[in-house]
Amino acid sequence: MKKLLIVEDDTLTQQLYMVYFKKSGIDPYITDNGEELFTILHTENIGLILMDINLTNTYFRGEKMDGIKLSRLIKSNSDTKNIPIIIATGFSAFNHDDSLVKQTQADDLIIKPITNFNAFVNKVNQYLIH
Repeated sequence: MKKLLIVEDDTLTQQLYMVYFKKSGIDPYITDNGEELFTILHTENIGLILMDINLTNTYFRGEKMDGIKLSRLIKSNSDTKNIPIIIATGFSAFNHDDSLVKQTQADDLIIKPITNFNAFVNKVNQYLIH
C-alpha cells in the first residue's frame, strides 16, 4: 500500500495527525526537513503528500522553503511530479478560490483547523488507494 507523507513543522499538529491517522490505520511519515522529505520521496512508495503551506523552519539545500516552494519543486521533478499533494492552510480566503492550488501546483486543498476528521481521512484514503 502507498504511504502518506506529511510535511508539517508544528509539533502539536504533527501529534494530532498521528493520532487521527493511526486510528484510521494509516502510519504516515512526518517531517519538516526538506532534505529528509526528498529522501523519503525517492526511497519510499509515497501515494500522497500532505503539505503545510506555512513552514517556518524548513530548509532544502540551504534555502528556506515554505509549502509553496516545496510543492513546486516536487511537481517540477520528473521522479516525483505524479505524487498528489494536498495543501493544508489556515488561510480561509482560499476556501472558494483555486489560486493557491494553481500557485503550488497541488492537487487539492484543505483548510485548517480541520473540523471533520472523518471526511479528511476519507479524502486522504481516496488518494492512497488509487
